[in-house]
Amino acid sequence: MTELPRAAYIPFQPEHGYNRAVEIAIAYLDRVGARGTIVVVPQKNTLTVCPPLNAYATGRPVLTPKNSNQSGIGYGRPALVYAPGQRELALATEFARNAPIAVVEDAGFSSSRWADEIGAANVIEQKIHAVDRSAEHQQLLERIEFAGNNGWGDAYGLRDLRRLLGELQERSLLDKDEVLAYLIVHGKAHHYDALVRVGKEIEKVQAS
Repeated sequence: MTELPRAAYIPFQPEHGYNRAVEIAIAYLDRVGARGTIVVVPQKNTLTVCPPLNAYATGRPVLTPKNSNQSGIGYGRPALVYAPGQRELALATEFARNAPIAVVEDAGFSSSRWADEIGAANVIEQKIHAVDRSAEHQQLLERIEFAGNNGWGDAYGLRDLRRLLGELQERSLLDKDEVLAYLIVHGKAHHYDALVRVGKEIEKVQAS
């Protein structure tokens, strides 16, 4: 890899565990010149289970879903994201904006679709993630994002969301993980409640 992407993805590997994954993430952030890095975790006591993470977090802002509204952390900060679920992944992506971000994957939640959407470097497999979709498929995802100005909570946004999800389903293109990853990386839907709403609507369409 000659020019490193700003995003790194460290997939979970049982043989290496979390400690080694965190060390790899830290090294990557150093390589891309990250400064003022924040640490994003599910909850603050998570730090204590991973010594390298706990040491790295010392003196750095720690962001969790619980403290995000009171943290005072500005946007555009590089981020090391540890064992995220969907909520933490959305939160970290929102705060990082276009700054470097390294995700240490949790064993119970795959971040691979996020890596595809953001074009992350897979440091373990030595490859760059990417998406491969048609122009029509891309346009439908863009229109879903556009319909979410109010988090798809208003009548018009919800109506358009359902119609567009139906169009994806008719074309055998509806994939819940893909849609949510797209919205996390490219959309305004960083608020977790909005993502949950979209996820539930996708499930309804897929079940119909």
